[in-house]
Amino acid sequence: MVNWCELTVTTADGQVTYHNSFATNYPLSDENVAEVVRAGLTRWKVENENNNTLKTKGYHLEHNFGHGKQHLSSLLATLNILSLLFHTLLELLDNKYQLLRAHL
Repeated sequence: MVNWCELTVTTADGQVTYHNSFATNYPLSDENVAEVVRAGLTRWKVENENNNTLKTKGYHLEHNFGHGKQHLSSLLATLNILSLLFHTLLELLDNKYQLLRAHL
């Protein structure tokens, strides 16, 4: 089951300044809809800031790194993200990796 709500912010003259919709599996009511929307906005903010970091803080993921004809930038971005995934998994699951990181 999926529930849906929508947020539209307008100025006094009726001009729309913000519009978004949110889908959730939580039951919606008058008492909790504001909290669900706030959580959706927070999630959007986190994802947006993450993407902004990947684009502007040295990762250069929107660029093609100056090499390749078509797909090299996608491959390099994928390898970058996979390396972060493996570091996270090793940090959580591998005792030797955890000891090494603690030592370093």
